[in-house]
Amino acid sequence: KGLFMFDNNIFAVRLHLLRTQANISQKFLGDSVGVSYHAISKIENKQRAASIEIIYALAEYFNVSIDYLTGRTDNPDTSNNKQTGTANCTWQNFRDDL
Repeated sequence: KGLFMFDNNIFAVRLHLLRTQANISQKFLGDSVGVSYHAISKIENKQRAASIEIIYALAEYFNVSIDYLTGRTDNPDTSNNKQTGTANCTWQNFRDDL
């Protein structure tokens, strides 16, 4: 295995898909994770990269793994992380570690 490079295209597509499947607006999602709707729009349109804090918050909000959001796996299920060897990272865990 080589070094994993973050694929902003996959992230943008998956974020848009999760948001539209949940039938929520960019404003609602932004308010829910603590960013503006402009930030969500720019991330979905590949005009801005998401910070690690935003990635954690989005993964927690949608109950998917960070690996799924960033394209490391096609499995969004967070319960399989121990079996696949990936970390179960949530925004709460991240804040608790600070």
